[in-house]
Amino acid sequence: MATVGYTRDGRCTNLRVAVGVLAVAVSACASVPGPGASSPEAKAALVKQRAEARWAATLAGDNIAAYGYLSPASKSLMSLEQYILKAPRHIRSASVTGVECGADSCKVALELKYDAQMVKGVVTPHFETWVLDNGQFRISALRGGGHLAEIRLVSDDSRKSLNPMRIPHYPTIDPNTYDPAKHDAIYGDDPHRWLSSGYMGHLLCFPIYGPPSADEARAGLGNHGEAPIVEWKEIGVERQPNAITLRYGADLPKTQFRVERAITLRAGDRFARVEEWVENLANFDRPVNWMQHATFGPPFVEPGKTIMDVSAHRGLVTRGRPESASLKLDSPVEWPNGTSIDGAPVDLRRFQQREHAGTYVALLLDTNRPTQFFTMRHSEYRFLIGYAFPAAGNPWIADWQENRSNRQRPWNGQVIARGVEWGSSPFAEGLRNSVERGQLFGAPTYRWIGGRQRLKTEFVVFVVEIPDGFPGVRDVTLDHGAPVIVPR
Repeated sequence: MATVGYTRDGRCTNLRVAVGVLAVAVSACASVPGPGASSPEAKAALVKQRAEARWAATLAGDNIAAYGYLSPASKSLMSLEQYILKAPRHIRSASVTGVECGADSCKVALELKYDAQMVKGVVTPHFETWVLDNGQFRISALRGGGHLAEIRLVSDDSRKSLNPMRIPHYPTIDPNTYDPAKHDAIYGDDPHRWLSSGYMGHLLCFPIYGPPSADEARAGLGNHGEAPIVEWKEIGVERQPNAITLRYGADLPKTQFRVERAITLRAGDRFARVEEWVENLANFDRPVNWMQHATFGPPFVEPGKTIMDVSAHRGLVTRGRPESASLKLDSPVEWPNGTSIDGAPVDLRRFQQREHAGTYVALLLDTNRPTQFFTMRHSEYRFLIGYAFPAAGNPWIADWQENRSNRQRPWNGQVIARGVEWGSSPFAEGLRNSVERGQLFGAPTYRWIGGRQRLKTEFVVFVVEIPDGFPGVRDVTLDHGAPVIVPR
């Protein structure tokens, strides 16, 4: 039966290690001895004791003892050697600031002090991640920004169980706790700083896609809108005999919207259904950008080896700086054929190999399809990850690639990532610019939401095992909600 639990969000270490930490808390709740241990207070006391003991061992450098606090399930996913390699090395102190336990799970709040580049002794509150796990598939959502930080198979085979989502190389925080006096030295002082501070995996760009206008920046809005930088809160967990649904959401006070998600995982499935709502809290109609932004990172993302298939046919490479571009700027695209910065033909399915460069390709999705898709795979791993979503309301998809070209803090020329963004708009140019653009290839570049209107979209995210030498994906359809992959 599918279960839901809570875990630390892994933001100073590696997410897979952090998932193991969470499993300790959930396991402790499930195995509290004695008749009085079933109370929330007894569970909280035991979980607090175990969390403090694990961190004491970690800070003392005794990773063997710390590993001992992981649950059997977590140990089955990570060997002692792997745990030691991923153990945090820059944490100076850790304290448990709160524990809340319910019938099935416990939530642990931590405050960590760590050393970051150029800054020493940063104190950061850390909260939990919601984890849905049915023994075959795992999906994790963060409170900070609502990001989907982990989407992977549960397997003993490391070529199948890797989390493909981007986990930053730098320490992150819950963006809603951002303090410029503490954090600007780490994340910079431009409007991207709030997003960079907690950027992980799949995020929602709403109601802006791209940078804010100058006036919006002065009002405290950052890149990709308010949704990815506020705290998301649990609305409820619905349990059925063969499925579980997590509902969570957030208020956007500066832009006067509300966003909600429902993530459903069924027993035995290797995919999750995600429903998403946006609600206009104002009385008047407004234009919006509404984009999903799934970002993948190393080692799954590697130049020349990470391959995308998508239900798109034509597109346009964005303008930019030739010295840091891998594709010819402002050049037309007939998927999957493009033109390199040097004028040579290139296969756009593969991550471009030019070093210290990047690219962004806006693609118009196939208007003849009721369901759109994209998949991503690495030639040396035995799985692919993909998304399927309705064509209605989602005319655009974009392929963004970053290969150590961005030298601004906290990227510092170290980031390798590939992001796939789909929804209402072709370019990450900000709401005003997308409205002024109006259309591209005859398709709108923004959408409207009515006064007090509530709109819905949804998508299915899946992970599928593939054999060595897999030729690629020709099509993805949905059969009663389940993805069906058609190879090339």
